[in-house]
Amino acid sequence: MNFWLFVIDNLGWFGTTRFTKPIGEALNKDLYSIILCGGRGERLWPYSRENCPKQFIKFRGDDSLLEQTINRSKLISEHIWLLSEQKNENLLQNLKKSVVEKVIFEPEGRNTAAAILLGCLRLEKINPNSIVVFLPSDHFISDHKCFAIKISQAVEEVKRTQKICLIGMKPKSASTRFGYLEADDLGEKSFSVTKFHEKPDLLTAEKYLQDNNKFWNLGIFVGFVSSFINEFKQHAPKVYNEVSVFINTGDSATYKDVANISFDHAIAEKSNNIIMLKSDFEWSDVGNLEAFLSLNNKNNSSKLIEFNSKNNLVDSNKLVVLLGVSDLCIVEQDDTLVIAKRDQVEDVKRVVHVMKEKYKENLR
Repeated sequence: MNFWLFVIDNLGWFGTTRFTKPIGEALNKDLYSIILCGGRGERLWPYSRENCPKQFIKFRGDDSLLEQTINRSKLISEHIWLLSEQKNENLLQNLKKSVVEKVIFEPEGRNTAAAILLGCLRLEKINPNSIVVFLPSDHFISDHKCFAIKISQAVEEVKRTQKICLIGMKPKSASTRFGYLEADDLGEKSFSVTKFHEKPDLLTAEKYLQDNNKFWNLGIFVGFVSSFINEFKQHAPKVYNEVSVFINTGDSATYKDVANISFDHAIAEKSNNIIMLKSDFEWSDVGNLEAFLSLNNKNNSSKLIEFNSKNNLVDSNKLVVLLGVSDLCIVEQDDTLVIAKRDQVEDVKRVVHVMKEKYKENLR
Protein backbone atom coordinates (compact mmCIF):
# COMPACT_ATOMS: atom_id res chain seq x y z
CA MET A 1 0.00 0.00 0.00
CA ASN A 2 1.01 3.63 -0.26
CA PHE A 3 1.92 5.40 2.94
CA TRP A 4 1.18 9.10 3.08
CA LEU A 5 3.04 12.02 4.53
CA PHE A 6 0.79 14.53 6.29
CA VAL A 7 1.29 18.04 7.61
CA ILE A 8 -1.62 19.13 9.80
CA ASP A 9 -2.13 22.44 11.55
CA ASN A 10 -4.72 23.67 14.04
CA LEU A 11 -5.74 26.93 12.43
CA GLY A 12 -9.27 25.86 11.69
CA TRP A 13 -11.09 23.71 9.21
CA PHE A 14 -11.95 23.39 5.51
CA GLY A 15 -8.85 24.52 3.69
CA THR A 16 -6.62 24.94 6.74
CA THR A 17 -5.82 21.25 7.11
CA ARG A 18 -2.92 20.78 4.75
CA PHE A 19 -1.72 17.46 3.44
CA THR A 20 0.54 16.09 0.79
CA LYS A 21 -0.68 13.50 -1.67
CA PRO A 22 0.53 9.90 -1.53
CA ILE A 23 4.19 9.95 -2.37
CA GLY A 24 4.66 9.53 -6.11
CA GLU A 25 1.01 9.63 -7.17
CA ALA A 26 -2.22 11.60 -6.93
CA LEU A 27 -5.19 10.89 -4.72
CA ASN A 28 -7.32 8.00 -5.93
CA LYS A 29 -9.74 9.68 -8.35
CA ASP A 30 -12.19 6.79 -8.04
CA LEU A 31 -12.42 6.93 -4.22
CA TYR A 32 -15.42 8.74 -2.71
CA SER A 33 -16.22 9.50 0.92
CA ILE A 34 -19.92 9.65 1.78
CA ILE A 35 -20.57 10.97 5.27
CA LEU A 36 -23.85 9.91 6.85
CA CYS A 37 -25.07 12.93 8.81
CA GLY A 38 -28.80 12.45 9.26
CA GLY A 39 -28.94 11.06 12.80
CA ARG A 40 -30.89 12.72 15.59
CA GLY A 41 -28.48 12.04 18.47
CA GLU A 42 -31.26 11.56 21.02
CA ARG A 43 -28.95 9.90 23.56
CA LEU A 44 -27.00 13.15 23.74
CA TRP A 45 -29.96 15.34 24.70
CA PRO A 46 -30.04 18.07 26.01
CA TYR A 47 -26.91 19.03 24.02
CA SER A 48 -28.37 17.49 20.87
CA ARG A 49 -31.71 19.00 19.84
CA GLU A 50 -34.05 18.56 16.90
CA ASN A 51 -32.85 21.84 15.38
CA CYS A 52 -29.17 21.00 16.00
CA PRO A 53 -28.37 17.25 16.19
CA LYS A 54 -25.14 16.14 17.81
CA GLN A 55 -23.08 15.98 14.59
CA PHE A 56 -23.44 19.79 14.32
CA ILE A 57 -22.40 20.51 17.92
CA LYS A 58 -18.95 21.99 18.47
CA PHE A 59 -16.80 19.41 20.19
CA ARG A 60 -13.42 19.97 21.87
CA GLY A 61 -12.81 23.24 20.08
CA ASP A 62 -14.35 25.24 17.28
CA ASP A 63 -15.17 22.32 14.98
CA SER A 64 -18.29 20.20 15.08
CA LEU A 65 -18.08 16.42 14.89
CA LEU A 66 -19.23 16.64 11.26
CA GLU A 67 -16.52 19.19 10.44
CA GLN A 68 -13.91 16.93 12.01
CA THR A 69 -15.16 14.01 9.92
CA ILE A 70 -14.85 16.10 6.77
CA ASN A 71 -11.30 17.03 7.72
CA ARG A 72 -10.39 13.35 8.07
CA SER A 73 -12.06 12.52 4.78
CA LYS A 74 -9.99 15.07 2.86
CA LEU A 75 -6.91 13.03 3.75
CA ILE A 76 -8.20 10.04 1.81
CA SER A 77 -10.34 11.40 -1.02
CA GLU A 78 -10.91 14.46 -3.18
CA HIS A 79 -14.62 13.58 -3.42
CA ILE A 80 -16.53 14.38 -0.23
CA TRP A 81 -20.29 13.84 -0.24
CA LEU A 82 -22.77 14.37 2.56
CA LEU A 83 -25.99 12.42 2.97
CA SER A 84 -28.56 13.85 5.36
CA GLU A 85 -32.24 14.42 5.98
CA GLN A 86 -33.93 17.32 4.21
CA LYS A 87 -34.70 18.96 7.54
CA ASN A 88 -30.97 19.59 8.05
CA GLU A 89 -30.57 21.58 4.84
CA ASN A 90 -30.13 24.93 6.61
CA LEU A 91 -27.45 23.49 8.90
CA LEU A 92 -25.55 22.26 5.84
CA GLN A 93 -25.69 25.49 3.82
CA ASN A 94 -22.23 26.67 4.85
CA LEU A 95 -20.71 23.26 4.30
CA LYS A 96 -21.94 23.17 0.72
CA LYS A 97 -19.80 26.22 -0.04
CA SER A 98 -16.63 24.59 1.23
CA VAL A 99 -14.82 21.43 0.18
CA VAL A 100 -17.99 19.34 0.05
CA GLU A 101 -18.54 18.20 -3.53
CA LYS A 102 -22.15 17.03 -3.26
CA VAL A 103 -25.00 16.87 -0.75
CA ILE A 104 -27.70 14.22 -1.02
CA PHE A 105 -30.93 14.67 0.91
CA GLU A 106 -33.35 12.04 2.10
CA PRO A 107 -36.93 13.30 2.47
CA GLU A 108 -36.80 11.70 5.92
CA GLY A 109 -34.47 9.35 7.74
CA ARG A 110 -35.08 5.65 7.04
CA ASN A 111 -32.00 4.20 8.77
CA THR A 112 -28.61 3.29 7.31
CA ALA A 113 -29.66 0.68 4.73
CA ALA A 114 -31.74 3.17 2.75
CA ALA A 115 -29.14 5.91 3.17
CA ILE A 116 -26.23 3.76 1.97
CA LEU A 117 -28.18 2.44 -1.01
CA LEU A 118 -29.34 5.96 -1.95
CA GLY A 119 -25.72 7.14 -1.89
CA CYS A 120 -24.59 4.18 -3.99
CA LEU A 121 -27.28 4.61 -6.64
CA ARG A 122 -26.49 8.33 -6.96
CA LEU A 123 -22.77 7.60 -7.18
CA GLU A 124 -23.21 4.80 -9.72
CA LYS A 125 -24.63 7.27 -12.21
CA ILE A 126 -21.49 9.41 -11.91
CA ASN A 127 -18.76 6.78 -11.54
CA PRO A 128 -19.84 3.12 -11.70
CA ASN A 129 -16.25 1.96 -11.09
CA SER A 130 -15.82 3.92 -7.87
CA ILE A 131 -14.88 2.72 -4.40
CA VAL A 132 -16.89 4.35 -1.65
CA VAL A 133 -16.17 4.86 2.06
CA PHE A 134 -19.26 5.35 4.23
CA LEU A 135 -18.48 7.25 7.42
CA PRO A 136 -20.61 8.20 10.43
CA SER A 137 -20.56 11.94 11.09
CA ASP A 138 -20.65 11.81 14.89
CA HIS A 139 -17.50 9.90 15.85
CA PHE A 140 -14.43 11.37 17.52
CA ILE A 141 -11.04 10.24 16.20
CA SER A 142 -8.10 12.29 17.43
CA ASP A 143 -5.39 10.92 15.11
CA HIS A 144 -6.46 11.81 11.56
CA LYS A 145 -3.25 10.47 10.05
CA CYS A 146 -3.64 7.03 11.60
CA PHE A 147 -7.27 6.94 10.49
CA ALA A 148 -6.33 7.84 6.90
CA ILE A 149 -3.70 5.12 6.72
CA LYS A 150 -6.19 2.52 7.98
CA ILE A 151 -8.77 3.54 5.38
CA SER A 152 -6.09 3.34 2.70
CA GLN A 153 -5.36 -0.21 3.86
CA ALA A 154 -9.07 -1.02 3.68
CA VAL A 155 -9.20 0.28 0.11
CA GLU A 156 -6.29 -1.98 -0.84
CA GLU A 157 -8.08 -4.97 0.72
CA VAL A 158 -11.27 -4.12 -1.19
CA LYS A 159 -9.30 -4.08 -4.43
CA ARG A 160 -7.60 -7.37 -3.56
CA THR A 161 -10.67 -9.29 -2.36
CA GLN A 162 -13.57 -7.53 -4.13
CA LYS A 163 -15.40 -7.63 -0.77
CA ILE A 164 -16.90 -5.00 1.53
CA CYS A 165 -14.51 -4.07 4.33
CA LEU A 166 -15.54 -2.97 7.83
CA ILE A 167 -13.37 -1.47 10.55
CA GLY A 168 -13.46 -3.22 13.92
CA MET A 169 -11.87 -2.32 17.23
CA LYS A 170 -10.70 -4.65 19.98
CA PRO A 171 -12.96 -3.80 22.94
CA LYS A 172 -11.44 -1.47 25.50
CA SER A 173 -14.13 -2.26 28.07
CA ALA A 174 -17.16 -4.48 28.60
CA SER A 175 -19.43 -2.07 26.78
CA THR A 176 -23.13 -2.68 26.21
CA ARG A 177 -23.34 0.35 23.87
CA PHE A 178 -21.96 -1.19 20.69
CA GLY A 179 -22.68 -4.02 18.31
CA TYR A 180 -19.89 -6.59 17.98
CA LEU A 181 -18.24 -8.35 15.05
CA GLU A 182 -17.08 -11.94 15.30
CA ALA A 183 -14.16 -12.60 12.98
CA ASP A 184 -11.98 -15.45 11.74
CA ASP A 185 -8.44 -15.01 10.54
CA LEU A 186 -8.01 -14.72 6.77
CA GLY A 187 -4.34 -13.98 6.91
CA GLU A 188 -2.04 -11.19 7.93
CA LYS A 189 -4.10 -8.36 6.51
CA SER A 190 -7.83 -8.86 7.06
CA PHE A 191 -10.37 -11.08 8.79
CA SER A 192 -13.59 -12.64 7.56
CA VAL A 193 -16.65 -11.55 9.55
CA THR A 194 -18.55 -14.68 10.53
CA LYS A 195 -21.24 -13.20 12.77
CA PHE A 196 -22.76 -9.93 13.94
CA HIS A 197 -23.80 -9.57 17.58
CA GLU A 198 -26.39 -7.10 18.86
CA LYS A 199 -25.62 -4.79 21.77
CA PRO A 200 -25.05 -7.31 24.58
CA ASP A 201 -25.98 -7.32 28.25
CA LEU A 202 -23.15 -6.69 30.71
CA LEU A 203 -22.33 -10.36 31.38
CA THR A 204 -22.08 -11.07 27.66
CA ALA A 205 -19.99 -7.93 27.09
CA GLU A 206 -17.57 -9.08 29.80
CA LYS A 207 -17.18 -12.40 28.00
CA TYR A 208 -16.63 -10.62 24.66
CA LEU A 209 -13.88 -8.59 26.31
CA GLN A 210 -11.95 -11.80 27.00
CA ASP A 211 -12.50 -13.29 23.53
CA ASN A 212 -9.85 -12.74 20.89
CA ASN A 213 -12.32 -12.77 18.00
CA LYS A 214 -14.86 -10.14 19.13
CA PHE A 215 -14.57 -6.52 17.96
CA TRP A 216 -16.60 -3.36 18.30
CA ASN A 217 -18.34 -2.51 15.03
CA LEU A 218 -17.35 1.09 14.19
CA GLY A 219 -19.96 1.48 11.45
CA ILE A 220 -17.39 2.30 8.73
CA PHE A 221 -17.94 0.50 5.39
CA VAL A 222 -15.59 0.43 2.38
CA GLY A 223 -16.30 -1.24 -0.95
CA PHE A 224 -16.87 -0.91 -4.67
CA VAL A 225 -20.15 0.87 -5.30
CA SER A 226 -21.13 -2.06 -7.51
CA SER A 227 -20.52 -4.49 -4.62
CA PHE A 228 -22.89 -2.58 -2.34
CA ILE A 229 -25.60 -2.47 -5.02
CA ASN A 230 -25.26 -6.17 -5.84
CA GLU A 231 -25.58 -7.05 -2.15
CA PHE A 232 -28.83 -5.08 -1.93
CA LYS A 233 -30.20 -6.80 -5.04
CA GLN A 234 -29.42 -10.19 -3.50
CA HIS A 235 -30.22 -9.73 0.20
CA ALA A 236 -32.61 -6.76 0.38
CA PRO A 237 -34.44 -6.57 -2.96
CA LYS A 238 -37.42 -4.82 -1.37
CA VAL A 239 -35.21 -1.99 -0.10
CA TYR A 240 -33.50 -1.84 -3.49
CA ASN A 241 -36.83 -1.55 -5.31
CA GLU A 242 -38.24 1.03 -2.88
CA VAL A 243 -35.21 3.33 -3.07
CA SER A 244 -35.08 2.91 -6.85
CA VAL A 245 -38.69 4.07 -7.11
CA PHE A 246 -37.79 7.25 -5.23
CA ILE A 247 -34.77 7.90 -7.48
CA ASN A 248 -36.71 7.25 -10.67
CA THR A 249 -39.79 9.29 -9.75
CA GLY A 250 -38.36 11.97 -7.46
CA ASP A 251 -41.55 11.64 -5.43
CA SER A 252 -40.67 12.25 -1.77
CA ALA A 253 -43.85 10.54 -0.63
CA THR A 254 -42.58 7.20 -1.95
CA TYR A 255 -39.55 7.34 0.36
CA LYS A 256 -41.83 6.80 3.36
CA ASP A 257 -42.42 3.29 2.02
CA VAL A 258 -38.72 2.37 2.30
CA ALA A 259 -38.06 -0.16 5.06
CA ASN A 260 -36.60 1.35 8.23
CA ILE A 261 -33.69 -1.04 8.72
CA SER A 262 -29.97 -0.79 9.36
CA PHE A 263 -27.32 -1.79 6.83
CA ASP A 264 -26.06 -4.41 9.29
CA HIS A 265 -29.45 -6.13 9.49
CA ALA A 266 -30.37 -5.74 5.84
CA ILE A 267 -27.04 -6.68 4.25
CA ALA A 268 -23.97 -7.31 6.39
CA GLU A 269 -25.45 -10.05 8.58
CA LYS A 270 -26.59 -11.99 5.50
CA SER A 271 -23.60 -11.52 3.22
CA ASN A 272 -20.61 -13.81 2.75
CA ASN A 273 -18.62 -10.94 1.27
CA ILE A 274 -17.76 -9.02 4.45
CA ILE A 275 -14.22 -8.66 5.78
CA MET A 276 -12.76 -6.58 8.61
CA LEU A 277 -9.59 -4.71 9.42
CA LYS A 278 -8.58 -4.08 13.03
CA SER A 279 -8.35 -0.38 13.86
CA ASP A 280 -5.30 1.05 15.56
CA PHE A 281 -6.59 4.57 16.21
CA GLU A 282 -8.36 6.00 19.23
CA TRP A 283 -12.11 6.18 18.68
CA SER A 284 -15.34 7.15 20.40
CA ASP A 285 -18.86 7.39 19.04
CA VAL A 286 -19.64 10.22 21.55
CA GLY A 287 -22.88 8.33 21.98
CA ASN A 288 -24.12 9.52 25.36
CA LEU A 289 -23.70 12.16 28.05
CA GLU A 290 -20.95 10.28 29.88
CA ALA A 291 -18.85 9.95 26.72
CA PHE A 292 -19.46 13.57 25.75
CA LEU A 293 -18.52 14.93 29.17
CA SER A 294 -15.51 12.65 29.60
CA LEU A 295 -14.05 13.45 26.19
CA ASN A 296 -14.77 17.15 26.60
CA ASN A 297 -12.71 17.16 29.79
CA LYS A 298 -15.52 18.31 32.02
CA ASN A 299 -15.66 19.16 35.08
CA ASN A 300 -15.80 22.89 35.48
CA SER A 301 -13.80 22.72 38.71
CA SER A 302 -13.95 26.46 39.38
CA LYS A 303 -17.70 26.17 39.95
CA LEU A 304 -17.83 22.74 41.55
CA ILE A 305 -17.53 21.88 45.25
CA GLU A 306 -17.61 18.24 46.31
CA PHE A 307 -17.69 16.63 49.77
CA ASN A 308 -17.57 12.85 50.11
CA SER A 309 -18.30 12.66 46.38
CA LYS A 310 -16.39 11.12 43.49
CA ASN A 311 -16.53 10.21 39.80
CA ASN A 312 -19.04 12.92 38.93
CA LEU A 313 -19.14 14.75 35.57
CA VAL A 314 -20.64 18.24 35.64
CA ASP A 315 -21.39 20.86 32.99
CA SER A 316 -23.18 23.89 34.41
CA ASN A 317 -22.81 27.66 34.47
CA LYS A 318 -24.00 27.68 38.06
CA LEU A 319 -22.14 26.84 41.22
CA VAL A 320 -22.70 23.14 41.83
CA VAL A 321 -22.28 21.62 45.31
CA LEU A 322 -22.24 17.83 45.61
CA LEU A 323 -22.56 16.15 49.01
CA GLY A 324 -22.22 12.39 49.37
CA VAL A 325 -23.01 11.49 45.76
CA SER A 326 -20.99 9.57 43.20
CA ASP A 327 -21.01 8.50 39.56
CA LEU A 328 -23.38 11.21 38.31
CA CYS A 329 -23.64 13.14 35.06
CA ILE A 330 -25.07 16.62 35.66
CA VAL A 331 -25.83 18.78 32.63
CA GLU A 332 -27.42 22.22 32.55
CA GLN A 333 -28.40 23.53 29.12
CA ASP A 334 -30.56 26.64 28.81
CA ASP A 335 -33.99 25.55 30.08
CA THR A 336 -33.01 22.01 31.04
CA LEU A 337 -31.26 20.25 33.92
CA VAL A 338 -30.42 16.56 33.61
CA ILE A 339 -29.06 14.49 36.49
CA ALA A 340 -28.32 10.86 35.69
CA LYS A 341 -26.28 7.97 37.04
CA ARG A 342 -23.33 7.40 34.74
CA ASP A 343 -24.37 3.79 34.11
CA GLN A 344 -27.91 4.83 33.13
CA VAL A 345 -27.27 7.64 30.64
CA GLU A 346 -28.41 5.42 27.75
CA ASP A 347 -31.96 5.88 29.07
CA VAL A 348 -31.87 9.54 28.02
CA LYS A 349 -33.17 8.39 24.64
CA ARG A 350 -36.21 6.86 26.33
CA VAL A 351 -36.81 10.10 28.20
CA VAL A 352 -36.73 12.04 24.92
CA HIS A 353 -39.40 9.79 23.44
CA VAL A 354 -41.65 10.32 26.47
CA MET A 355 -41.14 14.08 26.37
CA LYS A 356 -41.90 14.55 22.69
CA GLU A 357 -45.61 14.83 23.41
CA LYS A 358 -45.36 16.56 26.80
CA TYR A 359 -42.68 19.22 26.39
CA LYS A 360 -41.87 19.63 22.70
CA GLU A 361 -40.21 22.99 23.25
CA ASN A 362 -37.49 21.32 25.33
CA LEU A 363 -36.46 19.16 22.40
CA ARG A 364 -35.98 21.88 19.79
